[in-house]
Amino acid sequence: RADYATFSPLQLAAYKGRMDIVKLLLHSGVRADAGRTGVSTDWTPLHWAVLGHHPDIVRLLIENGADVNASGAGQKTPLHQAVELGDVASATLLLQSGADVNATDDRGFTPLHIALQRNDGKLTALLQSYGGRDSAGR
Repeated sequence: RADYATFSPLQLAAYKGRMDIVKLLLHSGVRADAGRTGVSTDWTPLHWAVLGHHPDIVRLLIENGADVNASGAGQKTPLHQAVELGDVASATLLLQSGADVNATDDRGFTPLHIALQRNDGKLTALLQSYGGRDSAGR
């Protein structure tokens, strides 16, 4: 169970899929990358939108300046998370917005490495179409 006391309002709204609150916060001047620092994950609202399976909020956060290459716990980017979850829609949005297709996490895994481990043909093809390589550089 998540400890919601450690979430910023934007992180929590993004994770829960509350588009109305995300829009309100962004229009009120909250930065799209606003979050708590020093918590166990250090994930941005974009990470949380991906984890919550909310591509509509992923798009809105990106349009409002969210860093598509921000890394959090385990040096995972939002793209790593989208691939781990099999979320083609969010992965596509992230790649179209300049996400580093060959970013490595703390295990040295690229998103393509993860897609291959998951035996996910759709994400493998998508990542390769953006120049994705596995952790061995292939």
